[in-house]
Amino acid sequence: MRLKQLIKTLEQWAPLSLQADYDNSGLAVGDPEMELSGAVVALDVTESVIDQAIESGANLVLTHHPIVFKPLRNLSGSDLVQRCLRKAIKHDIALYSLHTNLDSIPGGVSHEMAARMQVTDLQILQKRSGELFQLSVMVPNASMSKVMEALFAAGAGRIGHYQDCAFVTDGEGCFMPTQGANPHVGEVGKRHVDKEQKVEVMVSAGDRSRVMAAMKDAHPFETISHQWLALDQTHPEVGYGVVGTLSESMTPEAFINHVKQCFGLKVIRHSAFATDRIQTVAMCGGSGSDLLPLAIQANADVYITGDVSYHRFFEPDGNICMMDIGHWESEQYTKDLIMRKVQAEFPNFAVLQSDQPTNPVLIS
Repeated sequence: MRLKQLIKTLEQWAPLSLQADYDNSGLAVGDPEMELSGAVVALDVTESVIDQAIESGANLVLTHHPIVFKPLRNLSGSDLVQRCLRKAIKHDIALYSLHTNLDSIPGGVSHEMAARMQVTDLQILQKRSGELFQLSVMVPNASMSKVMEALFAAGAGRIGHYQDCAFVTDGEGCFMPTQGANPHVGEVGKRHVDKEQKVEVMVSAGDRSRVMAAMKDAHPFETISHQWLALDQTHPEVGYGVVGTLSESMTPEAFINHVKQCFGLKVIRHSAFATDRIQTVAMCGGSGSDLLPLAIQANADVYITGDVSYHRFFEPDGNICMMDIGHWESEQYTKDLIMRKVQAEFPNFAVLQSDQPTNPVLIS
């Protein structure tokens, strides 16, 4: 398998268009045409992770965190980032990351946290706007079934927990092919009227190019009458953080023990509890302090994230308990998430989860 085949699958799953403006997800090192011998999955790129790839015969490292965040002035090897890049290039190891785009998708990083904690009935905390489009396309009646199936297969028509959603209206299409045209129906120089239907479907931003290609491939006309409209509404399944419920409420003490067990923690930093029973839980993997007001709006009893600074612990102000379980700790299961996706899509491809410790924060 070539690297570009794996990248195509990963970017259909977690489109790069969903990453934050500051992010640098995607291919950092490597030739998309290179043949893959195997992959190592880790949370971070470190020299020891690259060494593990070399020793195992893999030539790809898949991580959650990108190795390059800031512009590089040289590759002299003067810091960790430069040393990792030099080693990867020297040994022809490709580096690919899925960061905030993986945070944003349905079933992403925060969903994985919730699954480990057995928190269900999930809703997105911070829904993303500008991620939905409406495609309207005119289709001759005879080709309606073929075009509709192609659109649905490419990801069009998905709304919440429903799929294959479309609005169809009957009408007539009128056109006159001119010199140089090769019409599917009608004759050059003669106006033609045919029975057509207008299909309207919702399309997410990440699926737009794939839906467009499917439409062109399935539609019989060489020039397709269609229109894209950007929708000014949030996507119900795309965004950062989740909020859901436990099957049974817990006391604060029991809940702390539950979180420790789920994430393998020795200690938890948290603000005061605002209630004596915990059932509605919000969370965001990584650095999610900014989502605290949304967790409060969602009437969550607890908000779990990482990288909470001292002064931010004042912000709950008796409305909610905010827990800092650590950045690495909150995202540690992202490796499993990536592993499952690659193994499901490419069952015969050798993929190994790194056993190298990458958490730079030690607790003694």
